[in-house]
Amino acid sequence: SKSLKLCYQAEELTLVGYSNANFAGCKDDSKSISIYGFLFGGGVVVWFCKRQRCVAQHTQEVKYVAYNVTAIFAI
Repeated sequence: SKSLKLCYQAEELTLVGYSNANFAGCKDDSKSISIYGFLFGGGVVVWFCKRQRCVAQHTQEVKYVAYNVTAIFAI
């Protein structure tokens, strides 16, 4: 909504992103869960948790998918 806004009073307005993944976290289809969030000026502006579209074979693959999604969102 245009009438709502966020106000920040931090001295340093830095965007910080976090990303993680849960290998085979969904018990129904063995798909992993991607989790990411962004803080701006110390406050959370975005938080997201979603089941990945692919079934990964290794933990590293799951993390790569999560990092990729986080990077795309940051851009």
